[in-house]
Amino acid sequence: MMTKDNSEDQRGTRSVVIIGASLAGGACVARLRALGYDGQITVIDPDPLAPYDRPPLSKGVLTRAAPIEKPRWWCDDCTLLRGRAVALDPRARRIEIRGSDGHRRFVSADAIVIATGARPRRLPTEPAGVLALRTAADAKALSDAIDRGAKSATIIGAGVLGCELASSLRERGVEVAMADLAPLPLVRIFGAEIGKMAVGWMTEAGVTLHLGVGIAAIRAEPAGFSVDLSGGTELHSDLVIIAIGAEPETEWLTGSGIGIANGVLCDGSGAVLDLEGAILPNVFAAGDVAALRDQNGSHRRHEAWTAARRQGTEVAERILTGSQASAPDAEDYFWTDQFSRKIQVLGSVPANGTLNCVRTTARRHGTLFEVRDGERHAGWIAMNCPELLAQVQAGLLAAE
Repeated sequence: MMTKDNSEDQRGTRSVVIIGASLAGGACVARLRALGYDGQITVIDPDPLAPYDRPPLSKGVLTRAAPIEKPRWWCDDCTLLRGRAVALDPRARRIEIRGSDGHRRFVSADAIVIATGARPRRLPTEPAGVLALRTAADAKALSDAIDRGAKSATIIGAGVLGCELASSLRERGVEVAMADLAPLPLVRIFGAEIGKMAVGWMTEAGVTLHLGVGIAAIRAEPAGFSVDLSGGTELHSDLVIIAIGAEPETEWLTGSGIGIANGVLCDGSGAVLDLEGAILPNVFAAGDVAALRDQNGSHRRHEAWTAARRQGTEVAERILTGSQASAPDAEDYFWTDQFSRKIQVLGSVPANGTLNCVRTTARRHGTLFEVRDGERHAGWIAMNCPELLAQVQAGLLAAE
């Protein structure tokens, strides 16, 4: 069911500017064209290699199993403008852009979509040469360092990205130590039970884990780096990689009058809100940068590949129709590939959630878990059994 948003008049929309050649931005372009929109679409992005898919960067790209290439979801029927958006007047729908040469220009449009995504969180003090992974250039820098002879790495952060990096680096023959304040790897996303399993498979793969510790200092040395842990341990390695999460790219919106709180504040389907919580006509956000209002009235970012694609599609439909979906929130879906395991999540995994094994398969480690939050069903975790999760999504398999 769709409801009409009377605060927006979509008639006469002849130009759309999308800030970010991201999955959300690309999905918006593709849906606009699929719906028959023949007006001007301009996509602004400073990354000279964009567009590309980000998930393979820590996996296939880093292990050289896959190249960096234009993704299938990208629609070429738009103008790709290289530059960084540095300011926005949302009421005039006017964007200031800086090119790599420092040249300034302004672009206006009938509708604007903010799809700038997120950037890696960094530690307050890091010496030069400490790496992070978000862009294709980051992946190339890390791969090049290994090509030049780097044999060891310290990864700070035992979340999904950190564990994917550890898996890929071990495939490349790099010795890996990992440090995190959390007591278990992957615990913030998958919960304690999967975290305990991860300790086993990571240790088996040769990763040295330092858990429940903070980072006291990182120092550059004549050959590599040293990392002082809060427990007194000192780690030495050729590389240090920070993987402690991401934060939305919103600094450039300071002073714009847009509501910001861990993302661009939006209503339930991507319309951007001002500082008073009112909708800003014809300004939208999608993807990792968007903090959508849920049915309880709180705002949350949905950092998942499928969420970004869905949001970009919904924003395109709203631009052209002025309507917004009133159906219940769709379940988030995401996956990770690491240490010979494909782990897929449908729904949510509460911090204190419990896992019930629903089905196993003959495939190595193949297990489908139902996630429970007390008495309530919360989601599913599939490990090396995508066919079982597909049955769940098709309604052919339910919790027991």
